Amino acid sequence: MVITSKDNETIKHIKKLKEKKYREEYKEFIVEGIKMVQEAIDEKAQIKSIIICDDCKVQANIPNELMYEIAKFNCIYVAEKVFVTMSDVINPQGIMAIIKKPEIKENA
Repeated sequence: MVITSKDNETIKHIKKLKEKKYREEYKEFIVEGIKMVQEAIDEKAQIKSIIICDDCKVQANIPNELMYEIAKFNCIYVAEKVFVTMSDVINPQGIMAIIKKPEIKENA
């Protein structure tokens, strides 16, 4: 299923993560771009979801190996018009991930 509405609750949640207060409230943040998502996977970050632009022209640039890795996660496919509203990048690569902030353990 491809999300085509900017009013979708998931999309609204992702947009909120652009603001620091919501990132702190939800203990989540966004990484965007092929390299950043690949690094998050490599570092075994707590990836909540991966958002992929379903009809972005640049999506073809996502390497097959990464697409196989992405398939192991909760993937959300969105229309290009929705993806650009969530992205802060001038030329988005058509992929971003929502990552749970790691719990910081304080030394007692």
